[in-house]
Amino acid sequence: MKLQELMETEDEDAKILQELQAAFPDAWFKPGDEWSQNAAVWSGEGSYVDGNQAFNYNSWESDPQEKIWKMGIHNKLFDFVEDRGYYWEANDPGTYILYKSN
Repeated sequence: MKLQELMETEDEDAKILQELQAAFPDAWFKPGDEWSQNAAVWSGEGSYVDGNQAFNYNSWESDPQEKIWKMGIHNKLFDFVEDRGYYWEANDPGTYILYKSN
């Protein structure tokens, strides 16, 4: 990755972090570089959206029709990042990493 691309990616990651923190005050989000070089943001257990867990690793059992969670991510949070060109990936049941889509 060229230096210019790296700087642009860091700016985009900082922006999505700020947007997430503003839009979802009951969830916690940390800079992705605390987790890995390619991560934009990370979050997990202890985060809430509209009174529900933001992340539910076993949502396929508790919410099979995806009324609250899509692929283990609260629908509002899932759509929010997807609309901005990002996606969540579960590292483990309590840790979720946000990456920029290619």
